[in-house]
Amino acid sequence: MTQDKSFRSAVKAVRIFSSKQMAVTAGFVILVLLGLGACSDNKSKTANNPGSQNSPVATVTPSVAAVSEPAPVIPPKPKNVVHRRPSTATYSDKTYGVSFRYPRKYLLKTGDAVQVEMAGAPVPMNFVQPGGTTLAAVVLPDNSYPGTDFSSAFFNVSVNKGVTLSECGDFMLPTHPDKEPLSPTSIKIGDIGFQEVENATKQSDTKYYHVFQNGACYELAMGLATKDDGASDGVTPVDREDVFRKLDKIFSTVKIKSEVVPEVAKTSDQATEATNH
Repeated sequence: MTQDKSFRSAVKAVRIFSSKQMAVTAGFVILVLLGLGACSDNKSKTANNPGSQNSPVATVTPSVAAVSEPAPVIPPKPKNVVHRRPSTATYSDKTYGVSFRYPRKYLLKTGDAVQVEMAGAPVPMNFVQPGGTTLAAVVLPDNSYPGTDFSSAFFNVSVNKGVTLSECGDFMLPTHPDKEPLSPTSIKIGDIGFQEVENATKQSDTKYYHVFQNGACYELAMGLATKDDGASDGVTPVDREDVFRKLDKIFSTVKIKSEVVPEVAKTSDQATEATNH
């Protein structure tokens, strides 16, 4: 009887153990199946999305541009600079300190070629005493006034050291039977005061200006000449005022550098003044 109970208890225990073992085994099997299912799902996802695979990441190395040497600096070619000559030139005489400017296209005469002619005759100096010297002359081009009766025009500078202060204001005008001697007129051009006379005819017009400086008498003259009456038939008369405007532009640039008056000139002038009184 006792053995029978023991046997039953053992059988019962075996059953209980067997049922537990089966439960554990079943649970283990379930876990394995769940694990396999998860792995299958992961493989399926990996197959559908290849980019999600744990493949090695390719390292992209940025390309480095090759460093080239700087191009040599080539200096720009110098531009061809055209140096234009001034439209005017300057005449200057160091001995007598006189200077003036004139258009470069005009003709400057000095030295032996200084003599100026008008109407076929030399232009005379207008000092009351001989011994004058023409320093320079400027002559307008012959074609300055095409289609007119223009013949020539000039501006010149002369000096006479044999003329005193009182004589410098006088002029030795050409003698004309039908004309009375002209009286000089006092004018001022710039800082210089001049005595002026004008001698005008049908074919010429000349103006003379005198000023006494540096112990000498300076004479500035300008004038124009036209063609004779026979050659001017049907030809337009030149605008004399326009010609003199061009000559006046030269005149306005005249400068006479003041120097100490020599004692000889002072003594000569004082003696002349005493004789007149």
